[in-house]
Amino acid sequence: NKDDNGVLGIIQPIGIAYREDLVKKPPKSWKDLWENPEFQNKTGLYTITNSAGMMFLLLISKIYGGSEHKIDAGFEAIKKLQGFKQVDFSGTMEIMLTRGEIVTGPLDAPAVARLRSGGAKIAFVAPEEGVFMFEQDFNVLKGSKNKELAFKYINYILSRDIQEKWVREFFISPANRYVKIPAELKNDITITGEKMKSILTWDWDAANDRRQDIIERWNKEISSK
Repeated sequence: NKDDNGVLGIIQPIGIAYREDLVKKPPKSWKDLWENPEFQNKTGLYTITNSAGMMFLLLISKIYGGSEHKIDAGFEAIKKLQGFKQVDFSGTMEIMLTRGEIVTGPLDAPAVARLRSGGAKIAFVAPEEGVFMFEQDFNVLKGSKNKELAFKYINYILSRDIQEKWVREFFISPANRYVKIPAELKNDITITGEKMKSILTWDWDAANDRRQDIIERWNKEISSK
């Protein structure tokens, strides 16, 4: 992490999920949410208070404005998606997709893999512009009195054996580069190895400085419409 203040231990790439049985033309790009008429009024997006909602705004600002810092462009683009359903958590997005209340929306790859393993006709796409992620970071406090034990715990989290178990149980993209994806899971866990570079990261210091203003603007210009 920035300034070496921790490491990523659990990575859940977020791309576009869609209903295979309800969509004729699968998405390839984030822009397809705007350009594919099949998705009109049938797209789910996270609320701005969910970190995925904030990351989506930064992503769309980057795509339509050239920079994650040009959020006016992001807001204007998202306004054109009016008619989308807002969800609070991934569980809500999963339910709406499963029920067919929406046919597409941002969702993490492990959630899609879990739903598919249960028989849902939902697929995952890593858009050509890149994906973002839910992440679980692990840190050791500077003033900790048990640093050595904490470091051992983090090493345990990052170990190949534990990461492989999490891959099989939770479909995560492994943080340990030496983990090999089982053959039977390669269609479900596609963001690994060199493809990990497709995961976009953000200037969270700048985003968090504007967080309250962004939330208020979202509530006024997006949620209230």
